[in-house]
Amino acid sequence: METLRYIREQAGLSQPELSELSGVAQGTISDIERGKRKPRGRTLRKLAQVLGVEVADLLGESETLKVQPRLPNFNGGPRMAIDYRACREALDLLCLHWERRVLHDDLDQRSLDEFGTMIEVFIVPLLEQVANAERAELRDRYADVVDQRPSILLDASVLAPAGLRFIELGEQLARAYHEKFEESAPAGATVTNLQDVRERLTSIQHRAAG
Repeated sequence: METLRYIREQAGLSQPELSELSGVAQGTISDIERGKRKPRGRTLRKLAQVLGVEVADLLGESETLKVQPRLPNFNGGPRMAIDYRACREALDLLCLHWERRVLHDDLDQRSLDEFGTMIEVFIVPLLEQVANAERAELRDRYADVVDQRPSILLDASVLAPAGLRFIELGEQLARAYHEKFEESAPAGATVTNLQDVRERLTSIQHRAAG
């Protein structure tokens, strides 16, 4: 499956790194890339999640998907269209970068401080806006069934998988900060920021499900 090799290399991952991050054996990844093994659906889902793509992308069957939801209009002007898939891919790339740093124990206090501030003041507020816009769009789309099946909002969400991945990453980074730097950090530093981010993102996911 040349597509897997191409996407993996575009992500800057070696086979051992992809194996470690996805939980799929390196030998399995190698066999899939060389066409010696037909991957199972579960295996493809694990690989796709780490690489920030859809299973259909790995199979070479996807078409460009652009959804046209809208951000809330606060100033009376035209509302801005959102490409949810592009948002998800960007968040997946951010997660992949930091997952690799966790994997290689390449974490220092300054970078974690800066990351915590960035996600608290920029990424999370933006993600809240986009997630709320998607939720509103999905509620309109599934208005006839959402009361009987509220989980459809989460099931149909394009952003949700990346959001959940980001929550897990936040937990990993908060633990790493606590173990490595909390004693030397000033009060209210990044570990607190990351915990707050995790709570806010979890709240977004709960609202999407209900």
